Amino acid sequence: MNYAALFNDSFDRVAGADAGGRLYAAFYERFLASDPLVVDAFANTDMEGQRAMLRESMAFVIGFSQTKDAGTYLESVARRHGSAHLGIDERLFDLWMDCLVATVGDLDPRFDSSVEIAWRSMLAPGLEFMKGRSANPG
Repeated sequence: MNYAALFNDSFDRVAGADAGGRLYAAFYERFLASDPLVVDAFANTDMEGQRAMLRESMAFVIGFSQTKDAGTYLESVARRHGSAHLGIDERLFDLWMDCLVATVGDLDPRFDSSVEIAWRSMLAPGLEFMKGRSANPG
C-alpha cells in the first residue's frame, strides 16, 4: 500500500484549490468543540489568521515527514506552542490529530481505514516533533 500516494490524493480532494478553506474551517469548528482546553487556548485568537497559519504549517509538517528536517519555521512554531510561550497542553496535540482526521473523514468521499492510516502516518512525525520540541524547548 502506498500511503504517501493515498495521503496526497486525499489531501488534494479535501485541501486542494477552494476545498482547503472548507477543510480548515470545519477542522477548527470540530477542534474548538472537542475540549474546553482548546477553547481556552484559542480565546484571543484571530481564527481567520489561524486557519491561514495552519494551511501554511501543513506544508512544513508534511515536509518533515518526508525529510525529517524541521527547518526554522517548524522549530519556531513548536517553540511558540511550548511552556515558555503559549503553554499548549501536550494532550491537545493528539486531540488535534484526531479532530483533523475526523474532519477529513467527513469531507473526503473516498475516506476509509487506509486513507486514515495515510493521514496519521504522514502527519505523525511532524506532530511528534512539535510535542517533543514544545515540551523540551532547549
